[in-house]
Amino acid sequence: MKRSVPIVGLCVFLLFSFCLQQTSASGGGESSAKGSKWSANDYRSSKKDSKPLRIVIDREKYALGHAIFLGKTPLADTIISADSVKSQAMEFEALKRDMPKKIRREMDLDHFAGRLSEQQFIHLKYFLFVRFVHYGSEK
Repeated sequence: MKRSVPIVGLCVFLLFSFCLQQTSASGGGESSAKGSKWSANDYRSSKKDSKPLRIVIDREKYALGHAIFLGKTPLADTIISADSVKSQAMEFEALKRDMPKKIRREMDLDHFAGRLSEQQFIHLKYFLFVRFVHYGSEK
């Protein structure tokens, strides 16, 4: 009889594990009923002073954006197109809203608008997001 107790315990554990796995595979519990999806914010601490989750940085993209920001990469002398000025300026403004107040006041991104190729624009936005929005100080 003594040998059957560990076997029963093991069977109960395996049954519980199987049921738990089936629940999580189907979306599980209340969150699937609401239709919400998992997000990185689910694992943040509820404290107000908690730091954001660390992200994996694309070093090449970050370095290219940093070079553009510092003026080490040549930009077009003339505006590429009127549409690019408007769309890039709008995206820069949206990005600046998420930046800390001090940085927002000091930074002038308007001189970049319209002078960046599509790839340069993507790299600069990535750099600004990582440097000033994601890892920025308090707003």
